[in-house]
Amino acid sequence: MTSLRSRTRAGARDAGTESWAPLNSRVYLTLPGRAADGGDLELLSRVEDHRDDADGPCLVVAMPRFGGDLAVEAGLPVVVRWGSRRGRHRRGCRLLRITREPVPVWTLLALDDPTIEQRRRFVRVESSGRVVLALAPTEGTDASMVPLPAAEGTDPVAADDETPRPELRLHLLDISEGGARLTLDPETTAPEWLQPGEQVRFRATVGGRALEQPAEILPARFDSSTGTVVVAFLPPVQQAEFVRQHVMQVQIANRRTEGS
Repeated sequence: MTSLRSRTRAGARDAGTESWAPLNSRVYLTLPGRAADGGDLELLSRVEDHRDDADGPCLVVAMPRFGGDLAVEAGLPVVVRWGSRRGRHRRGCRLLRITREPVPVWTLLALDDPTIEQRRRFVRVESSGRVVLALAPTEGTDASMVPLPAAEGTDPVAADDETPRPELRLHLLDISEGGARLTLDPETTAPEWLQPGEQVRFRATVGGRALEQPAEILPARFDSSTGTVVVAFLPPVQQAEFVRQHVMQVQIANRRTEGS
Protein backbone atom coordinates (compact mmCIF):
# COMPACT_ATOMS: atom_id res chain seq x y z
CA MET A 1 0.00 0.00 0.00
CA THR A 2 1.30 3.48 -0.88
CA SER A 3 1.45 5.84 2.07
CA LEU A 4 0.13 9.39 2.01
CA ARG A 5 3.68 10.58 2.52
CA SER A 6 5.02 8.86 -0.61
CA ARG A 7 1.93 9.80 -2.63
CA THR A 8 2.31 13.42 -1.57
CA ARG A 9 5.93 13.61 -2.64
CA ALA A 10 5.26 11.91 -5.94
CA GLY A 11 2.13 13.97 -6.59
CA ALA A 12 3.89 17.23 -5.87
CA ARG A 13 6.79 16.31 -8.14
CA ASP A 14 4.56 15.21 -11.01
CA ALA A 15 2.29 18.24 -10.86
CA GLY A 16 5.07 20.76 -10.32
CA THR A 17 3.62 21.76 -6.96
CA GLU A 18 5.45 22.33 -3.69
CA SER A 19 4.81 20.05 -0.71
CA TRP A 20 4.80 22.97 1.71
CA ALA A 21 5.48 26.68 1.83
CA PRO A 22 9.16 27.50 2.56
CA LEU A 23 10.38 28.10 6.09
CA ASN A 24 9.66 31.58 7.48
CA SER A 25 7.22 32.33 4.65
CA ARG A 26 3.67 33.55 5.16
CA VAL A 27 0.70 31.24 4.80
CA TYR A 28 -3.06 31.66 5.03
CA LEU A 29 -5.02 29.33 7.28
CA THR A 30 -8.70 28.89 6.49
CA LEU A 31 -10.90 27.54 9.28
CA PRO A 32 -14.18 26.43 7.65
CA GLY A 33 -17.30 27.71 9.39
CA ARG A 34 -15.44 29.38 12.28
CA ALA A 35 -16.13 33.05 11.50
CA ALA A 36 -18.63 34.92 13.69
CA ASP A 37 -21.20 34.88 10.87
CA GLY A 38 -20.76 31.15 10.28
CA GLY A 39 -18.51 31.61 7.26
CA ASP A 40 -14.86 30.68 6.85
CA LEU A 41 -12.29 32.38 9.08
CA GLU A 42 -9.07 33.48 7.38
CA LEU A 43 -5.91 33.79 9.50
CA LEU A 44 -2.38 34.83 8.64
CA SER A 45 0.58 32.84 9.96
CA ARG A 46 4.22 31.94 9.32
CA VAL A 47 5.94 28.60 8.63
CA GLU A 48 8.14 27.48 11.52
CA ASP A 49 9.05 23.93 10.50
CA HIS A 50 8.35 20.94 8.23
CA ARG A 51 8.43 17.50 9.77
CA ASP A 52 7.33 13.93 9.18
CA ASP A 53 5.20 12.86 12.12
CA ALA A 54 4.22 9.25 12.80
CA ASP A 55 0.81 10.13 11.35
CA GLY A 56 2.23 11.68 8.17
CA PRO A 57 3.74 14.90 6.79
CA CYS A 58 3.19 17.92 9.02
CA LEU A 59 3.55 21.68 8.84
CA VAL A 60 4.36 23.68 11.97
CA VAL A 61 3.11 27.27 11.90
CA ALA A 62 3.15 30.16 14.34
CA MET A 63 -0.05 30.25 16.36
CA PRO A 64 -2.21 32.88 14.64
CA ARG A 65 -3.79 35.71 16.59
CA PHE A 66 -7.53 36.20 16.43
CA GLY A 67 -10.24 37.97 18.37
CA GLY A 68 -13.47 36.66 19.81
CA ASP A 69 -14.21 33.45 21.65
CA LEU A 70 -13.00 31.00 19.02
CA ALA A 71 -12.62 27.51 20.45
CA VAL A 72 -9.57 25.83 18.96
CA GLU A 73 -8.94 22.15 19.58
CA ALA A 74 -7.07 19.24 18.03
CA GLY A 75 -8.92 17.79 15.05
CA LEU A 76 -9.99 21.18 13.69
CA PRO A 77 -9.96 21.17 9.85
CA VAL A 78 -7.59 23.75 8.38
CA VAL A 79 -6.87 24.63 4.75
CA VAL A 80 -3.36 25.98 4.16
CA ARG A 81 -2.70 28.31 1.20
CA TRP A 82 0.55 29.85 0.03
CA GLY A 83 1.99 31.40 -3.09
CA SER A 84 5.07 30.67 -5.16
CA ARG A 85 6.35 31.33 -8.67
CA ARG A 86 4.34 28.31 -9.84
CA GLY A 87 1.03 29.65 -8.55
CA ARG A 88 -1.20 29.61 -5.49
CA HIS A 89 -1.02 26.33 -3.59
CA ARG A 90 -3.69 24.74 -1.42
CA ARG A 91 -3.49 21.80 0.99
CA GLY A 92 -6.11 20.35 3.31
CA CYS A 93 -4.98 19.61 6.87
CA ARG A 94 -6.24 19.08 10.37
CA LEU A 95 -4.88 20.55 13.58
CA LEU A 96 -2.84 17.76 15.12
CA ARG A 97 -1.62 19.52 18.25
CA ILE A 98 -1.24 22.92 19.90
CA THR A 99 2.08 23.73 21.59
CA ARG A 100 2.31 26.87 23.74
CA GLU A 101 5.91 26.72 25.01
CA PRO A 102 8.60 27.70 24.33
CA VAL A 103 7.02 29.19 21.19
CA PRO A 104 3.25 29.00 20.53
CA VAL A 105 2.74 26.89 17.38
CA TRP A 106 0.17 24.74 15.63
CA THR A 107 1.17 21.41 14.12
CA LEU A 108 -0.95 20.66 11.03
CA LEU A 109 -1.23 17.16 9.56
CA ALA A 110 -1.64 16.91 5.79
CA LEU A 111 -4.84 15.18 4.67
CA ASP A 112 -4.29 15.38 0.93
CA ASP A 113 -1.77 16.33 -1.75
CA PRO A 114 -1.00 19.98 -2.48
CA THR A 115 -2.73 21.44 -5.52
CA ILE A 116 -2.42 24.67 -7.49
CA GLU A 117 -5.53 26.82 -7.65
CA GLN A 118 -6.27 28.31 -11.04
CA ARG A 119 -7.83 31.72 -11.64
CA ARG A 120 -8.85 30.58 -15.14
CA ARG A 121 -11.87 28.71 -13.77
CA PHE A 122 -13.59 32.08 -13.28
CA VAL A 123 -15.13 34.13 -16.09
CA ARG A 124 -13.17 37.35 -16.69
CA VAL A 125 -14.38 40.58 -18.25
CA GLU A 126 -12.53 43.68 -19.32
CA SER A 127 -12.66 46.50 -16.83
CA SER A 128 -10.92 49.78 -16.08
CA GLY A 129 -10.16 52.09 -13.20
CA ARG A 130 -7.51 52.86 -10.64
CA VAL A 131 -6.24 50.17 -8.28
CA VAL A 132 -4.08 50.34 -5.18
CA LEU A 133 -2.08 47.34 -3.97
CA ALA A 134 -0.93 47.71 -0.36
CA LEU A 135 1.64 45.35 1.07
CA ALA A 136 0.10 43.13 3.74
CA PRO A 137 1.56 42.94 7.26
CA THR A 138 4.00 40.11 7.85
CA GLU A 139 1.85 38.78 10.67
CA GLY A 140 -1.26 39.70 12.62
CA THR A 141 -4.87 38.84 13.09
CA ASP A 142 -7.40 38.03 10.46
CA ALA A 143 -8.89 41.46 11.09
CA SER A 144 -5.82 43.05 9.51
CA MET A 145 -6.61 41.35 6.21
CA VAL A 146 -10.39 40.99 6.16
CA PRO A 147 -11.86 43.56 3.75
CA LEU A 148 -13.84 46.29 5.43
CA PRO A 149 -17.08 47.50 3.84
CA ALA A 150 -16.45 50.88 2.22
CA ALA A 151 -18.94 53.69 2.52
CA GLU A 152 -20.99 54.45 -0.56
CA GLY A 153 -19.33 56.99 -2.80
CA THR A 154 -15.86 56.73 -1.22
CA ASP A 155 -12.79 56.36 -3.37
CA PRO A 156 -10.72 53.43 -2.07
CA VAL A 157 -7.67 54.84 -3.82
CA ALA A 158 -7.83 57.96 -1.64
CA ALA A 159 -8.82 56.16 1.57
CA ASP A 160 -6.37 56.39 4.46
CA ASP A 161 -5.21 53.25 6.27
CA GLU A 162 -4.60 53.38 9.99
CA THR A 163 -1.39 51.38 9.49
CA PRO A 164 0.63 52.88 6.60
CA ARG A 165 2.13 50.20 4.38
CA PRO A 166 3.96 50.35 1.04
CA GLU A 167 1.46 50.98 -1.75
CA LEU A 168 1.49 50.85 -5.52
CA ARG A 169 -1.02 52.43 -7.90
CA LEU A 170 -1.97 50.51 -11.03
CA HIS A 171 -4.69 50.35 -13.68
CA LEU A 172 -7.33 47.60 -13.89
CA LEU A 173 -7.43 45.56 -17.13
CA ASP A 174 -9.87 42.77 -16.30
CA ILE A 175 -11.54 41.21 -13.29
CA SER A 176 -13.22 37.98 -12.24
CA GLU A 177 -14.57 36.48 -9.05
CA GLY A 178 -11.14 34.91 -8.57
CA GLY A 179 -8.84 37.87 -9.18
CA ALA A 180 -7.78 40.67 -11.47
CA ARG A 181 -5.21 41.63 -14.11
CA LEU A 182 -3.52 44.97 -13.68
CA THR A 183 -0.89 47.08 -15.39
CA LEU A 184 1.70 49.56 -14.18
CA ASP A 185 2.07 53.06 -15.55
CA PRO A 186 4.84 53.11 -18.19
CA GLU A 187 6.91 55.47 -16.03
CA THR A 188 6.42 53.38 -12.85
CA THR A 189 9.13 51.00 -11.70
CA ALA A 190 7.91 47.85 -9.95
CA PRO A 191 8.95 47.91 -6.26
CA GLU A 192 11.02 45.09 -4.82
CA TRP A 193 8.10 43.78 -2.75
CA LEU A 194 5.97 43.17 -5.85
CA GLN A 195 6.86 39.49 -6.10
CA PRO A 196 4.90 36.26 -6.75
CA GLY A 197 3.45 34.91 -3.52
CA GLU A 198 3.31 38.31 -1.81
CA GLN A 199 0.06 39.01 0.02
CA VAL A 200 -1.49 42.42 -0.59
CA ARG A 201 -4.72 44.37 -0.09
CA PHE A 202 -6.49 45.09 -3.37
CA ARG A 203 -8.50 48.33 -3.42
CA ALA A 204 -10.41 49.58 -6.44
CA THR A 205 -13.68 51.05 -7.62
CA VAL A 206 -15.49 48.54 -9.84
CA GLY A 207 -18.83 49.30 -11.44
CA GLY A 208 -19.13 52.43 -9.32
CA ARG A 209 -18.68 50.52 -6.08
CA ALA A 210 -15.72 50.25 -3.72
CA LEU A 211 -14.05 46.84 -3.66
CA GLU A 212 -11.45 45.89 -1.06
CA GLN A 213 -10.12 42.36 -0.87
CA PRO A 214 -7.08 40.43 0.41
CA ALA A 215 -5.16 39.10 -2.59
CA GLU A 216 -1.98 37.38 -3.60
CA ILE A 217 0.35 38.19 -6.47
CA LEU A 218 0.50 35.35 -8.97
CA PRO A 219 3.50 34.51 -11.14
CA ALA A 220 3.87 37.22 -13.76
CA ARG A 221 6.59 38.44 -16.04
CA PHE A 222 7.23 42.16 -15.66
CA ASP A 223 7.55 43.52 -19.17
CA SER A 224 8.71 47.11 -19.66
CA SER A 225 6.05 47.59 -22.35
CA THR A 226 3.08 46.13 -20.44
CA GLY A 227 4.01 45.86 -16.74
CA THR A 228 1.25 43.27 -16.22
CA VAL A 229 0.48 42.10 -12.68
CA VAL A 230 -2.02 39.33 -11.89
CA VAL A 231 -3.54 38.95 -8.43
CA ALA A 232 -5.74 36.18 -7.05
CA PHE A 233 -8.34 37.06 -4.43
CA LEU A 234 -7.83 35.15 -1.21
CA PRO A 235 -10.83 33.38 0.31
CA PRO A 236 -13.23 34.22 1.66
CA VAL A 237 -14.12 36.72 -1.08
CA GLN A 238 -16.65 38.68 0.95
CA GLN A 239 -17.85 40.68 -2.07
CA ALA A 240 -17.94 37.69 -4.41
CA GLU A 241 -21.63 38.15 -5.18
CA PHE A 242 -21.08 41.75 -6.23
CA VAL A 243 -18.14 40.82 -8.49
CA ARG A 244 -20.19 37.97 -9.98
CA GLN A 245 -23.07 40.34 -10.76
CA HIS A 246 -20.68 42.88 -12.27
CA VAL A 247 -19.19 40.23 -14.56
CA MET A 248 -22.67 39.12 -15.66
CA GLN A 249 -23.75 42.71 -16.36
CA VAL A 250 -20.67 43.34 -18.50
CA GLN A 251 -21.26 40.09 -20.41
CA ILE A 252 -24.89 41.02 -21.10
CA ALA A 253 -23.86 44.51 -22.26
CA ASN A 254 -21.21 43.02 -24.55
CA ARG A 255 -23.73 40.62 -26.12
CA ARG A 256 -26.14 43.48 -26.78
CA THR A 257 -23.38 45.49 -28.40
CA GLU A 258 -22.35 42.57 -30.59
CA GLY A 259 -25.96 41.95 -31.64
CA SER A 260 -26.72 45.54 -32.56
